[in-house]
Amino acid sequence: MPAAAPARDALAVGLDIESADNLPSAANPWSEPFYVDNFTRAEIAWCLRQPDPPMSFCGLWSAKEAALKCGQEFAGLRPIEIEILRDHRGRAMLRLLLPSPATGTARWLLSISHAGRMAMAVCVKERQPN
Repeated sequence: MPAAAPARDALAVGLDIESADNLPSAANPWSEPFYVDNFTRAEIAWCLRQPDPPMSFCGLWSAKEAALKCGQEFAGLRPIEIEILRDHRGRAMLRLLLPSPATGTARWLLSISHAGRMAMAVCVKERQPN
């Protein structure tokens, strides 16, 4: 008997850990293909305003990777199609730039942490009320 597909409202968790040293160094992220191809203009601008831009990019990259691991709704998406924003309190939040019917009304919660030259992110799909 084939395995049943996970329920759309099932809990999903994605986790990623990344070293800032693994991201390409760039004197100008606005012209570096890795950054232009994977981060929105708003994300690049936000990272460049932070005290340690490489660590900020690493945190966002880790958050995007965690999101891509967080459920079938992200299948086939590229990192640039996932935007990491900040709410009025500075907390990370996720927005899909190309929402699809597969995402429904789902919401994802993000946490990004840094230690040394490492960033870690957890993405959790919030259960939908019945």
